[in-house]
Amino acid sequence: MAAALVASGAVNRELFLQPSVSGEMFFMFAKVQPFLGELREKLGDPEAMKNIENVILSTKWGKERLKFVLKRVATAKERAKTQSLRKRSVTPLPHPCGGAGKISTSIT
Repeated sequence: MAAALVASGAVNRELFLQPSVSGEMFFMFAKVQPFLGELREKLGDPEAMKNIENVILSTKWGKERLKFVLKRVATAKERAKTQSLRKRSVTPLPHPCGGAGKISTSIT
């Protein structure tokens, strides 16, 4: 909705594109931008996210900011992937009671 206000001229474009105002928009768009065509096709809506796309790509600064955010999203995905692989390859520590982790319940 906010991007529509910018596109119509109701909200100042340069002000709106500042990260403190539209940072979340850039982040969300960066996450879906790689498969935006497929998303529009599946939704049956060729205009889905069109205002956001147009506002972001309407200025050189917006295009550069999008590139920056795309890199950050890619880095975050790689970091998450690496952490996930590390978790899978962790060797479990021996159980503090020894053996297979069974605690004796018999009273002797």
